[in-house]
Amino acid sequence: MGKLEYINRKYKPNLDEDLICEYKIIFNDFMSAGMSLDSIADKIASESSMGDLSSVGYLNIKFESSLKPHVFKINKVSNIVKIAYSKDLFENNSITQILNSLHANLFVLKHIAKIDIIDIHIPTKMLNDFLGPRYGIEGIRKLTKIKKRPLFNTKVIPKIGLPSSTYANIAYNSWSGGADIINDDISLSNQVFSSFEERVIRCLDMADRAQSETGERKIYVPNISAEIAEMIKRADFVKDHGGQSVMVDSLVSGFSSLESVRKHTKQFIYSTIPDYSGISNLALSKVCRLTGIDMLDIKSNFRYKTLNPDPSDTSISSLDIIHELEDKFVKKNKHILEEKWGTIKSTLPICSGSINPCILPDVMNFVGKNIVIQDSGTSLSHPDGIKSGATAMRQAIDALTKNKSIYDYSKSNVELDKAIKKWA
Repeated sequence: MGKLEYINRKYKPNLDEDLICEYKIIFNDFMSAGMSLDSIADKIASESSMGDLSSVGYLNIKFESSLKPHVFKINKVSNIVKIAYSKDLFENNSITQILNSLHANLFVLKHIAKIDIIDIHIPTKMLNDFLGPRYGIEGIRKLTKIKKRPLFNTKVIPKIGLPSSTYANIAYNSWSGGADIINDDISLSNQVFSSFEERVIRCLDMADRAQSETGERKIYVPNISAEIAEMIKRADFVKDHGGQSVMVDSLVSGFSSLESVRKHTKQFIYSTIPDYSGISNLALSKVCRLTGIDMLDIKSNFRYKTLNPDPSDTSISSLDIIHELEDKFVKKNKHILEEKWGTIKSTLPICSGSINPCILPDVMNFVGKNIVIQDSGTSLSHPDGIKSGATAMRQAIDALTKNKSIYDYSKSNVELDKAIKKWA
């Protein structure tokens, strides 16, 4: 085994200056035979930064030492490795370059081991260069005029295939029943059966109608995902017609596109944690907050009470992700790195997974009230129709916000009573 150039267990990271990445190593038994965890950790530090230094004779020693990362923690029980990188290795305010360095460059090692990013600490002197959410939780609550209870988000089913007029009517019935937010599915954009512009106009008209009738703020979130110039054009169209929010698919559109939309638009941004292989949902939630997402679906499958949205690491729960999105200060804990969020605003987490009134008490007991409840369209299957389904879910939310039992509350609310009988 050659010289290990990046291992330095005595190094003490500077949380103001050093970006820290926590990796989990899963050995490929055949290809990594004879390799130690130390040697793989050294290769990770090398590939994610400066490369093999042994054959490089032209770097200034002082310059090299200031940029050289340090593998300062290696846990041979959990196969967890922590590496501290100088902030000067990274471009300011560029999620793309950070992930290219920490993640994309490691694909050359995939024949040796599976390398997953568990968490990333962004140093204070880098963090405040990011824009973060424009509104944050406080701004969203001010915009919607909802001070304490969870926001109620549903969507139109079927997700695609409906003409714009039918789609908008379904949205109207959900808003009239008590939903606060209706969002497009990511697969719905500008198809022949539902053009983007017609759908936006019709849905915003229906949102205004429901708002006038109920006295509550109603939000429509159109999917603007496309190539970047088209996304900006669509965001402007939504703004010109009074829309207050846009949705961008973070996986296919990418973080660079999200950053561009964040810089351009004054609407709040709605998105979903992307399914990136090799990066935990905890780390991705942090990236989403930095990029500027105001409202983020954390993909918690509460329907089956598996309160962990990340199958790659059972030590990370939905609550850990919610704290990462909401808190000003995140304490170091197990595989979670400390983070001081400074001036970066919070992101409002969306809890989804076909939530219905019967499991809502468990959800709110676990994650609290500072969330968005998305029922993934389950309210549309209420025995008495769409509006009654939305009313039932809203009644359940209102009951729990008042610390009342949904079963007691259902005695005087027929919509909730019927929903409980269906879903129990």
